[in-house]
Amino acid sequence: MFSRRAFGILLCALVLGIPAELGSQSPVPFEATAGTSIPNSGESVASAHLVSGRLPQGGINVEPSARPWQYLGANPDGWFCPSAATCSGGADPIARINHELDEAAILHVANVRLEIPWFLVEPQRGVYDWSRVDTIFSAAQARGVQIQPILVYTPAWDGAYDAFPPAGDFQAFVAAFMARHGGQISAVEMWNEPDGGQSLASNDPASYVKDILIPGYTAVHSSSHPGVKVIEGGSINDAGGNPAWL
Repeated sequence: MFSRRAFGILLCALVLGIPAELGSQSPVPFEATAGTSIPNSGESVASAHLVSGRLPQGGINVEPSARPWQYLGANPDGWFCPSAATCSGGADPIARINHELDEAAILHVANVRLEIPWFLVEPQRGVYDWSRVDTIFSAAQARGVQIQPILVYTPAWDGAYDAFPPAGDFQAFVAAFMARHGGQISAVEMWNEPDGGQSLASNDPASYVKDILIPGYTAVHSSSHPGVKVIEGGSINDAGGNPAWL
């Protein structure tokens, strides 16, 4: 039987056209390093790579890392939940990350779209806690899954979580992120749903471009990984309203 979270990943994969092998009893062709196990055995995988000739296909979202209007700190259902004591159902957050990345690898997912909450990574100006980010990127790399990061949410020392940040401060954060993990990504997304919703205080395209998109682009293309693509924040308009909004 699938968990609700596993079923959600499977459903996304089916919509995207990814082979639905999560529940198959036949082995999925993997090449594993010594000491690892095949995903369909139900055990975790330390490192596995597809050798079947099937290329990774669509991407998926994981549970949002934060919902500051609803929770203080990290989302208890997300990958940044700090400990079992604060996670929904007492779940071990590291085991959750590993399990869901195992499922993503089985589904041949090309990338996993994940919020990197600025306010959690840089809780004080210039003071960074990369521990969870490093854990996630290491686990994804071991499975051959690429993270597509979304840099989002203003830290309290710079204003409300949904405030437009000072351009220089956001640029510095993006530069720090690129120095740390720029070599492990092909694209980075600047904020989430900037055209509405709850991640920014107002629907203000000019401020988004000035305070977030341009500083983020500048930081990426000034880094040692200038080939990383910069993605405009995903629209809240499921019908594709971003281009008109910009």
